[in-house]
This record gives sequence, C-alpha cells and structure tokens, in this order.
Amino acid sequence: MNYERAKLYLEERGQQHLLQYYGELTEDERLVLLDDIENTNFSIIKNLNQSQKKLGKITPINAVSSEEIKRRRLQFESVGLNFLAEGKVAAVLLAGGQGSRLGYNGPKGTFNIGVTRELSIFELQMDNIKEVVSKTGRYFHLFDQPFQQRRNGCFLRKKQFLRLSARYGAFLHSGRRADMRL
Repeated sequence: MNYERAKLYLEERGQQHLLQYYGELTEDERLVLLDDIENTNFSIIKNLNQSQKKLGKITPINAVSSEEIKRRRLQFESVGLNFLAEGKVAAVLLAGGQGSRLGYNGPKGTFNIGVTRELSIFELQMDNIKEVVSKTGRYFHLFDQPFQQRRNGCFLRKKQFLRLSARYGAFLHSGRRADMRL
C-alpha cells in the first residue's frame, strides 16, 4: 500500500488522522505505518461503536488454591473461553519495555526463553493467543511502546506475526497522539 491508497482507505473509514505525522517519519517508519494500516481490521472500531453498552459492576473473585485450579482446569477454561467469546472479558497482551533486567539488549518480547529450541516471549504468547482466538473467534490487540515499535515491528514481521495480526487482531502502539478514533 502506498501513501495515496492509504489516505483514501483511511478517509473512507474516518481514520485519516493516522497519517497526520507521516511526513515526520523515516522511510522505514513510513513502511511500517503503511503496513500497519493495510493490515489493521478497522471493522473492529465499527463493531465497538455499535456494541457499546453499560458495563456491569466489576468485583473481586474469591481466591482458589493452585490444587483446586489443577482439579477444575477444564471447567475454568470452558467458563473463560465462553466469557471471551461473548465479549464479557478480554485478554490483552501489553508488550513493552527493555530486556535489560533479563541481561538482554532489546525489547523483552524478543528475548529467547527456549530451552531446546529458539522461542521468544512473543512467540510463546502469540501461540497461546492464536489458540484462544481459534476457540473463541475474538480478536486480540497487541500494544507496545513507541520507542520499541520499530524493533518489535521488525521482529514480528520477521516471524510473520504482523500478517497473523491482520487475521486475528490488531498491532497497536501506545503513546501515539494519532490513535484510531472510536
């Protein structure tokens, strides 16, 4: 997708403000932005606007022991998946921060935690999210911090997770002034 196509595409969806700072971006950042625009499911915004209703009261749940969780795992999973599918609860992966506390020079999500094979924190989480999305039909949203956007975006593109997000959800960047409008 080029700038002109992106501009028309966004105007049709009332999201043209996403290109507000396009001229200030580097060429690499422009390519990432255009790719994000092309692969973002903007129908989510329309659905959010149409389905907004008064939310119920959120209260703490009673604690259960790890033994009870193990015993009742299938029951808890079934309830959780049903609530996700019905839109009563949400699962959000907040991806951000440096791996410095792990002794790693890069975004935490790209840190290799694999024992017998290469496996990043992102890959582990994305595999879990893909499974939940396939069971519930719901989308996910992955947020990252602006200073990690380029590194995370390159890593996720390399691992082909940005293509995955177009099918299953949205890769969004926190801290931007130009966010999608609901």
